[in-house]
Amino acid sequence: MKTRSKIIFFLIFSLVSVFLVSCGRITRALRGKSYYEKILYMSQSWLSENAGEPTIDISGEWSDNVSMAWGDPVLIQISNTVTGNMSWQRGEPYEVRGVINKNNVYLTLIQNDYLYYTMVLTYHEDKLVGKYFYSYDYFNCKEKGVAVLFYRRKKDKN
Repeated sequence: MKTRSKIIFFLIFSLVSVFLVSCGRITRALRGKSYYEKILYMSQSWLSENAGEPTIDISGEWSDNVSMAWGDPVLIQISNTVTGNMSWQRGEPYEVRGVINKNNVYLTLIQNDYLYYTMVLTYHEDKLVGKYFYSYDYFNCKEKGVAVLFYRRKKDKN
């Protein structure tokens, strides 16, 4: 019985040690950074964690046919990486950075090195459907900033 207790203690000690070391790396990477730099760093990690094999191609112009608030985003997909721009209510455009995993799309909307929004969308029948989050709500695990978006690929005018 003593051997079993020692093995359990060793396993717990090992897991706690690994956890503390990994948290220490993140803490050191963020030491001395402003709140906004920390949020931007966390968004880059979030994108890396969600990147995968894409089963869709979302390159092109899109239209917000529901709320009209997001204008006409232009997205460029290379492999599983997405870039582009979109603007909120026709204001100054946000730089879009994102990744795709299967038919799921994860986007960050950045302006002047400040992360304003994150989006989690799913592609289905020429639509991107999902939610957007205010950056501070998403990374602080609050759901208050959630709203539903529906994007539809623009039709050719031929």
